[in-house]
Amino acid sequence: MRYRSEIDGLRALAVVPVVLFHADLALFSGGFVGVDVFFVISGYLITSLILNDQAAGRFSVVNFYERRARRILPALFTVILFSVPFALIWLPPKDLVDFAQSMVAATTFSSNILFWRETGYFETASELKPLLHTWSLAVEEQFYIFFPLLLAALSAAKRKVTGAVILTILGVSFALAQWGSARMPTATFYLLPTRAWELMLGAIVALYLTRSDRVRGNEPLALAGIGLILAAIFLYDKSTPFPGAFALAPTVGTALVILFATEGTLAFRLLSNRAVVGFGLISYSLYLWHFPLIAFARHQALVETNLGLKLLLAALAVPIAYLSWRFVERPFRDRARLSRRQIFGYSFAVSFVIVGAGVAGHMSSGLPERMSPSQSALFATMEPSPKRDACHGKAATYTAPFKACAYPKTGGSWAVFGDSHAVELAFALAEALGERGDGLTHYSFSDCGPRLGFPTEDDPCAAWTKDSLDQIRSNPAIKNVAVTYAIVGRIEDERGDEYWRAYIETLETLVAGGKRVTLVLQAPWLESPVSRIVFGDGAGGSGAGLVGLARVRWQRRTRLISEWLDQVPDAVTIVDPANLFCDEDRCFAAKDGQALYFDDHHMSIHGARLVARAIVDAQ
Repeated sequence: MRYRSEIDGLRALAVVPVVLFHADLALFSGGFVGVDVFFVISGYLITSLILNDQAAGRFSVVNFYERRARRILPALFTVILFSVPFALIWLPPKDLVDFAQSMVAATTFSSNILFWRETGYFETASELKPLLHTWSLAVEEQFYIFFPLLLAALSAAKRKVTGAVILTILGVSFALAQWGSARMPTATFYLLPTRAWELMLGAIVALYLTRSDRVRGNEPLALAGIGLILAAIFLYDKSTPFPGAFALAPTVGTALVILFATEGTLAFRLLSNRAVVGFGLISYSLYLWHFPLIAFARHQALVETNLGLKLLLAALAVPIAYLSWRFVERPFRDRARLSRRQIFGYSFAVSFVIVGAGVAGHMSSGLPERMSPSQSALFATMEPSPKRDACHGKAATYTAPFKACAYPKTGGSWAVFGDSHAVELAFALAEALGERGDGLTHYSFSDCGPRLGFPTEDDPCAAWTKDSLDQIRSNPAIKNVAVTYAIVGRIEDERGDEYWRAYIETLETLVAGGKRVTLVLQAPWLESPVSRIVFGDGAGGSGAGLVGLARVRWQRRTRLISEWLDQVPDAVTIVDPANLFCDEDRCFAAKDGQALYFDDHHMSIHGARLVARAIVDAQ
C-alpha cells in the first residue's frame, strides 16, 4: 500500500485528545471520541491490506495474524510488565486483584468484557484501573478474529455483494448502538456488537477506494471531516449518549478525511505536517503508556490529582512513547530481525507469563501480607452488606412489580427506600430493629434515587420509584420509612434542581400517605476509596486519624446540602451521617478502629450501624 502521511496525522488527531481527556483538561471534554477515530482508521487500513493481498493472490490468514501480532503485542506486553512492580507497591489488595484480572483480560483481548462487567468507562472508579484503556484493543482484535474470514469467504463474490454484506453488518450494529446507548449504555460502550459499525465504516471506505479512478480531492469535504472530529472533541462530554448517533460526527468526519484529504488539499497539508505525523507515528505507544501513568498517580496521591500533575504526566508519556516506538514497536515489525516463528513463539511465551502472573495475583487475594497488622484489621471491616447482590435492584434486571427483601421474611413496621446507599443502611437498621422485635422491608435500586416522575414517567428510575412507592403506601404494616439518595452527586448536573424537586415530591407523597419519614442524607464522599487511604497510611495505628475528606471539600458539601434542606417537609426527620463521621473541619475514613466505608462513598456495615442507631434514637 502507498504510504499516506495524512493517516498518521489523523492518528495524532485521535490520540492527543484522548490523552488530554484522561488528564481532565476541560477543553477536551469529548476527547474520548479519539477512540472512534482509531476504529475507522483501523477498519480502513486492515480492509485495504486484505483487499490488496487478495487482488495480488497472496492473502493468508496466518500472514494477517502475524502482522497483528507484530503491531499490537510487543508494546502492549511491555506496558503490562512495566506496570506490575508499581501495582505491587501502590495498589491495595482489592485493586491488585482487579489489576491481576485486567492483566489476563488485556492479554487475551477480553478486557472490554471485564470492564463492562465491573464498571462504566466514565465512572470515577474506572480512572483508577491502569489497564482500562485496553478495552479498545480488545474490541479491535475481537473484530479481526472474524473479519478476515468473512472477506476470505467473499473473495470470489462481486464487490457489490461484499459491499452489501458489510453495509448490512454496519446497519445492524449501528441500530443496536443507537438503541443501547440509552437503555444499556455501559454494555453499548464496551462491546463489539455495538462498536463493529465504526470499523465497518472504515471497511466501506477501503472498498470504495480500491477503485482508484474514484479517488478525488475535495477541499470542503476534507475540511468538513476535520471540523466534525473537532466539534465532537470540544462539544461532547461524559453525559453524551454514546456510541449511537452522536458517534457519527467523529466517525463520518474520519471517513471524509480518508476519502478526500488528498495531496494538494489544505487538509492534507495540515495533517501531513512533520510534527503532527510524528505524534501519529508514536500514537499507539502514547495511547498505551499515558493511562497507567495517570491511574497510578491517582492511587499514589490519595486525593484527587491536580490538573498540573496530570498534564505533566501526559507530557511525560510522549518521550516514553517515542522510546517505546523506537525500541519496541519498530524492531518487532522488522521481518529481517525476527521471523514469523520467533514472533509467535515470543508472543505465546510472554502471554503465558502474564496470564500466569495475573491468575496468581487473583488467587492470592491481592497479596494482603503486604499490609501491616493494623491495616489488615481495618481492611477486614470494609464490608458491604451480605444482602447487596440478592436484595438490590439494577436497571437491567428490573421488572414490575419490584420484589423487595424483608428482614425478617415477615417484614415489620419499617421500610428503607433509596438507591445503592440504602443497602447497608437496611441491613444495619434491620439489626437494630431486631433487638426490639421489629423488622423492615428493603427497596433499593442501583443509581436510582426515589425521584417521582423524573426525568420521564417511563424512565427506569421513575418507574421503579412509583412501583416501590405504591407498595409502601399500600402496606398498612409499614409505619416508618427511611429514605436515602446520593443527591449531592446530582447537584452539579444542569438539571440538579429538578432531581431535588422530584426527590422532595417523593417525600411529600409518603408524608401525605400517613408514613413517618426519616430522610437520611448522603454520607460525605471520601477523596479516595477507603482502601487506598488505609493502604497509603503505611504501618499506622488504629485508623482513627485517617482523614478522608479535606476541609475545603467538606465545607462545599455542607453549603450545597444546606441550600436545599429548607424544601424538606416539616414532618420529615433528618439524619445526617456527617454528624457521626466528621468534625468541624473534616471527615474520616475510619472510626473506632473500623472502616466507615467500603469504597469512597458507600458506607460499610460499621458505618451504617452508627447511622441506624441514630435513626432509631431519633424516633
